[in-house]
Amino acid sequence: MAGVLYRRDNVWAMPDSYFPGSIGEEDYARALRSFASERFIFGSNYPVNPTDAHLAVIDALGLPDKALDRYLYRNAAELFGIS
Repeated sequence: MAGVLYRRDNVWAMPDSYFPGSIGEEDYARALRSFASERFIFGSNYPVNPTDAHLAVIDALGLPDKALDRYLYRNAAELFGIS
């Protein structure tokens, strides 16, 4: 998926239950820190992933504040036209 995001500007990712904590986690985190920070959208996958626990794991990744803000809120707001 990270490779597709690298090659295609019109693709967005919402990995929900596949990130973090599964195979490819480091690739997703690397993409979030760099070239695809504006094309990831947070999805909690609730109730499979309890939201508080899911957010704690994401916080532990040490993403830069700007990337975290984009991932958890701003990207979806821009995509769906929410101010």
